[in-house]
Amino acid sequence: MSDGPQWFDQTLTQSGDSYTLTITPKRGEQSFDTVNKNGSQRGGRPFIAYLPQRLTDIQVTAGKEFAPVITDDFILFPRPETCDPKKTYQIQFTGRPIAQE
Repeated sequence: MSDGPQWFDQTLTQSGDSYTLTITPKRGEQSFDTVNKNGSQRGGRPFIAYLPQRLTDIQVTAGKEFAPVITDDFILFPRPETCDPKKTYQIQFTGRPIAQE
């Protein structure tokens, strides 16, 4: 995709076995709006981040209200229907690295 203005910032941080995915709005209440309304969209696209390593024993510790989907190698954060520009959206979880053979 071509570069363009960002509507939000997204960061994934790790501290030991704890991870935090943070979404920070950059365009006020429109930060999570659908950009292309040509009819092909089916709801808002989720935020997604690839994990730095494969994980097991994953437990969500904060942000359960967002109904995240966390697999062994990525996290999917369903996009909220509305955006509160004063809020930082976070999912926090723990996971143990899967041993590489």
